[in-house]
Amino acid sequence: MDKRISEIARDVSACYANVADKDKIAFIWLLEGARKFAESLVAKIDFKVEVYSIRASSYKDLHVSSGKVEISGELPDLSGKRVLLIDDILDTGLTAKTLIAELKSRGASEVKTCFLLNKISKNRGSVKPDFQGFEIPDEYVVGFGMDSAGFYRDLPYICVLQ
Repeated sequence: MDKRISEIARDVSACYANVADKDKIAFIWLLEGARKFAESLVAKIDFKVEVYSIRASSYKDLHVSSGKVEISGELPDLSGKRVLLIDDILDTGLTAKTLIAELKSRGASEVKTCFLLNKISKNRGSVKPDFQGFEIPDEYVVGFGMDSAGFYRDLPYICVLQ
């Protein structure tokens, strides 16, 4: 896990290397699932960056999307900022598409995405990650920040919940 996150951090750092004004870059991650991944990633980035967190979810029960994304949390003025949206898992793409639109409506000049996991069979290309850790099959996973009803979030690895 650490090796792959280091590789992603290297790629993210290279992506923003030519941005003269690093104050115009903001990383925004989704609570709670992406916290562990995002904190590990940000610690390996080779420049200082503004970081913010928000909550967003389309899941009302454990495994089924409601089809509507609820967003909560305060965001700063993003006018002219290049934003990297960080999440634990790209599933159907609904949350990511909704958040990309919301961040752009708040003035972000660019929104790139970074996911630890990508369920390519469910997403079917509706959102193409700019950065990703691993592609996985359509299974319910927990660990490394991801939970099931509050359990398993503290696992240092990712596993399929049976």
